[in-house]
Amino acid sequence: MVILDKREFLVLVLALVVLPLVVLVGCRLQAGDDPAQDDFHQGRTLVTGGKYALAIPLLTKFLAEHPQHQNASRAGLFLGKAHLGLGDYPAARIAFNDTVKNYPATLEGHKSRYKLALLSLLEGDRDQALAQFKTLAENPDGSLAPEAAAMVRYLQAP
Repeated sequence: MVILDKREFLVLVLALVVLPLVVLVGCRLQAGDDPAQDDFHQGRTLVTGGKYALAIPLLTKFLAEHPQHQNASRAGLFLGKAHLGLGDYPAARIAFNDTVKNYPATLEGHKSRYKLALLSLLEGDRDQALAQFKTLAENPDGSLAPEAAAMVRYLQAP
């Protein structure tokens, strides 16, 4: 059995209890320093939870107030997904087009192009969808090129 004197005991308590609490509180304060980040995360959580109607105003506000934020392209994609989830194809198309226009070189820009092709297919414009998927499939830098190529094969099948 190890016997600690009073000073050693206090150092041990400090190391095991107080310091982890200080680190935890410091991390939480740092995470909360960016209210825009909190707004984005709340909107994203609502979309992934299927609460599209609640997410739309948050994401719209976020994009209007923080168009250059590091998560703006992601917010645009999630906004389009929220409209798509509600079946509002025209609003989804606007959100995806805005994401492509404002953040063309981002992953979300590529995903938005793919979603626009899917929207064309959902709206019954098979020729437009095929043209959009072909463009995506021919872009080797696009993250969704394999999926787009599969859609081209599907749409061209007899």
